[in-house]
Amino acid sequence: MRTIILAKVDLHDVPLPEVINFLREEALKHDPAKVGVNFVLLAREKNPPKITLALRNLSLEACLAFVTEMCGYEYEVREQAVVVSKLNPRAGKQLFNPRLHTEIYEISEGMKWRMTGNP
Repeated sequence: MRTIILAKVDLHDVPLPEVINFLREEALKHDPAKVGVNFVLLAREKNPPKITLALRNLSLEACLAFVTEMCGYEYEVREQAVVVSKLNPRAGKQLFNPRLHTEIYEISEGMKWRMTGNP
């Protein structure tokens, strides 16, 4: 999804299912491999959220991130498809974000000393 660049996204009060269909069609048009992306929308609502968004020259991944964040949904990249679903807040727990990566680095005692000024 990072290699698929959408030249223009101009949406005004478009229901989420239609936005997902738009992204599916645009992904196929702009995919260098001409494969596209499968999207699965898990939450079907009577009154789906409406999206208003205007972007230029952005990756499909970034567009989808904006769309889902704007309407309180999340997406998960799976082997065969991208699954879009409503956020499920867990009491007292941080939400899982598939785009967040954590790295831990060990630093030497000398570096600690230089950073803190303490031996």
